[in-house]
Amino acid sequence: DAGAPASEALRFFAPMPQVLESLAASRAALSTPAVQTAIAAAEQALAGQGGRLLVRPSGTESCIRVMAEAPDEKAAQSVVAKLCACIRHSAQGSPR
Repeated sequence: DAGAPASEALRFFAPMPQVLESLAASRAALSTPAVQTAIAAAEQALAGQGGRLLVRPSGTESCIRVMAEAPDEKAAQSVVAKLCACIRHSAQGSPR
């Protein structure tokens, strides 16, 4: 629409709630089979809702960042909480 404000005309996606948690753990915790399985399950669950998941070690701190986007904040919080619990459990058995 030629008369629409740029903020509307250029809107290509609808923003979704994001939940981000940083947890103290080494990157080794991400390579365990349990965590890899949990990440894959979370990605699949969120993709089915149009959401997404980002899990990565920090480049500057000894922590892992877990971010989820979902159509509603409660779903994103649930995914992040479950995944962080799995990573914490895995990190207890991994050297830091």
